[in-house]
Amino acid sequence: QEREEQLAKNILGIDGSLPTLCIMGQWHTQPKVVTDGETRHESALYRLRKTKPNVPFIHNIYRQGELFNDGKIIELPDNPAVSSCYEIIQRTGVDFDLCVPKATRIDIPE
Repeated sequence: QEREEQLAKNILGIDGSLPTLCIMGQWHTQPKVVTDGETRHESALYRLRKTKPNVPFIHNIYRQGELFNDGKIIELPDNPAVSSCYEIIQRTGVDFDLCVPKATRIDIPE
């Protein structure tokens, strides 16, 4: 929870007159509180929206491919429910889905 708090604090500290795009993983962008037994997760996005309720959010949804997250390569099986074309779907006034046909892991040479 400290990391989520720090992320939100850092983003809120950015000059609001500057156009800003913040890219964070899904764990940091849960729009609602996530509870699992005694564990309560308030994401950075949830915390941001307490102060700035109209912060837009774009959720990347991948049809297939692979990505790297949290030190692991994740294989994404084909999901025909996701568009085979890039597409932006507005879910609410400030929530959007970005459909991505194929996630491509980026390797950076050492």
